[in-house]
Amino acid sequence: MQFGLLLVFVAIPFLEIALVIKVGQAIGFWLTVLLLVASASLGSYVIFQQGFQVLGRAIDSVNRGKPPLAPVVDGLFLFLAGALLIMPGFLSDIVGLALLVPVIRHRFAVWCLRRMIRSSEMRAFIFGERSQTRGSANGPGHAGHSPHFDTAARPTYTPDAADGPIIEGEFQRLGERTVDRDAARNRPPQG
Repeated sequence: MQFGLLLVFVAIPFLEIALVIKVGQAIGFWLTVLLLVASASLGSYVIFQQGFQVLGRAIDSVNRGKPPLAPVVDGLFLFLAGALLIMPGFLSDIVGLALLVPVIRHRFAVWCLRRMIRSSEMRAFIFGERSQTRGSANGPGHAGHSPHFDTAARPTYTPDAADGPIIEGEFQRLGERTVDRDAARNRPPQG
């Protein structure tokens, strides 16, 4: 696996150079340079725009009470598309342009996330419930099982000795000042 990745990373620059030479021979030097500059400009624009849009979509998701995972993952793949467009070469430009298409980007993101979940051990802890392990060799998420959580099969959280000691007691907040809101409203402004 690691040797294959090394081979791919060594081969890609040579493929990019060969493709740029072939395109340059077919359409001419200046038009090839113009295409490379235009793709780099488009990549820069995508990266600049996505920084602000992803932040806005993530804040919007949080305000609606949803986790901002989808906007962040979408923004990550749009950033990847922009970076591929900035890289000189037509092979990376083709992949970058493909990632700008929402349907392709979403399918590729889902495929990457599923592979990541299947290939690693992931733990999820939901407040009030026992943590679930997915993707381990002895857990329910090992090969052949769905990587999605089964909400009906989640056990309720019951502490045991492995969770550590439980300390029962009462507490009192110290150093806390209370504010009389009626008195604060009726106070004349200072200054």
